[in-house]
Amino acid sequence: MNQTIIIPNRLNWIDWAKVIAITFVVFGHIPQEPGSFPQSYIVTFHMPLFIFIFGYLTKKKYLISITKCLPFFYLGYYCKQNRIISVKPQPKDWYVCIGCMCISLAGYMIQDYMSSIPLFAFRFWLVSITAIGGILSLCKLLDHIHSAIIDNLSIGTIVIMGVHFMMIGTTNFILENILHIEHRIIYSWFIAFVLAITFEMILYPIIILFKNKFPFMLGKSTHITENK
Repeated sequence: MNQTIIIPNRLNWIDWAKVIAITFVVFGHIPQEPGSFPQSYIVTFHMPLFIFIFGYLTKKKYLISITKCLPFFYLGYYCKQNRIISVKPQPKDWYVCIGCMCISLAGYMIQDYMSSIPLFAFRFWLVSITAIGGILSLCKLLDHIHSAIIDNLSIGTIVIMGVHFMMIGTTNFILENILHIEHRIIYSWFIAFVLAITFEMILYPIIILFKNKFPFMLGKSTHITENK
């Protein structure tokens, strides 16, 4: 008989954060026009954001299997264990979101003045930490919006992470041949964003199938039932 995992107190804003993070990862891997500001800015922090969330959700018993060279993972884990981030939305989230994103964008814009390695490292951490804080605050503001699509994409991030490179390569190959493009195809940031969403929607039925019939493909040994 199949067992069922019931996940109590599921945090809706964390589901939003996971979906935004994986969308940023897919978006960042799509070839775009040189100097694209949205891509170059998002690529600065999209993996730190994803790893931070991974650390935030990881239980203590799994820590020994995680490499020690992932500071954002441990930062996320530390914030969860010490309750630095409130699990419930707060009125101040608006101010935190706007303030953090402004600082992150300002830090990114001063890259031309970062000539030394210490200054470059400082800028990277400034942009990444403040972007993580801003995006998580935004997700807490979205906490009241419950969506089955967001829930399922959050559960299926492992599928999106594993397959999106192949989907990007296949799409590039098809379009380059149809449009007779001799060099590597590039997209505007807007088209890249549309493609990222499209790839996730194409994978959505597969995620549902895995969730209902093959939960081990999502890293689960039993069927998944959410209890919010």
